[in-house]
Amino acid sequence: MLGSALCGAVCSVLYRPVLRRHPALPVSAIAMTAAVLFLAAWAPFEDAAARIANVGARGWLAIAFIGTSSGVGYFLWLWALRHASASRVTLFLSLSPLTALLPGTLWLGEPLAPRVLLALVLVAAGLRVVQDAPAPT
Repeated sequence: MLGSALCGAVCSVLYRPVLRRHPALPVSAIAMTAAVLFLAAWAPFEDAAARIANVGARGWLAIAFIGTSSGVGYFLWLWALRHASASRVTLFLSLSPLTALLPGTLWLGEPLAPRVLLALVLVAAGLRVVQDAPAPT
């Protein structure tokens, strides 16, 4: 988790100069294409051809949904980096696990423990405090 947060923070800082010179849509398209090509190079080692044959209609629908929502989310992240500071944008990445609670609870019937609700309130309160703080001068 810490590695993921560190990676997101480093990417947020390093993307900023690129996004000042280029629009978010082409940058996100190029980055996602590079990621797909990299992953496709490793697919044969995972026996991807045999596994693809076993994917049914619901599986392809899930793949399309995950790919589309990830692409939209990635574009929105880059768009936000173009228009706000990297520190402010990266703070909102902490909402990812918490936003997974809603579909997990509604669609999968996962229990919503009181401590999870407390965590949601604390993260939301922390984001509110940071967003209300005056910008450094």
